[in-house]
Amino acid sequence: MSPLETSVQTLADALDRLESRLDDQIQDAAADADAVDAARKQARVARGHLNDASETLGAVLAELKAMANASAQSARDAAAVEGGVEEGAGPDQHEDAQIREDQSDDEENGAAKEKAS
Repeated sequence: MSPLETSVQTLADALDRLESRLDDQIQDAAADADAVDAARKQARVARGHLNDASETLGAVLAELKAMANASAQSARDAAAVEGGVEEGAGPDQHEDAQIREDQSDDEENGAAKEKAS
């Protein structure tokens, strides 16, 4: 074989090795791209689950708040009935009822003291 033929054969072998390495790198890159695509899909699914959970949590919190408000209103109404204030009365009316109750207690205590004297 002539030196030119040997050089051509060496060059052809080097090109084959380069092509083989490039094929390997392309396969690795494709595998990496597949992994990235899979991770993106998982992130989209996780984001969807997070949105669903957030909506559910918001609904639960709203329901709990409504229950707490209803419970507080029931307690105020019960106290108002005992204190002589109409149901559904505002805080000022409850405060007035408490003042009247305190004054009544003071008057009773004052009358009891007068009797004792």
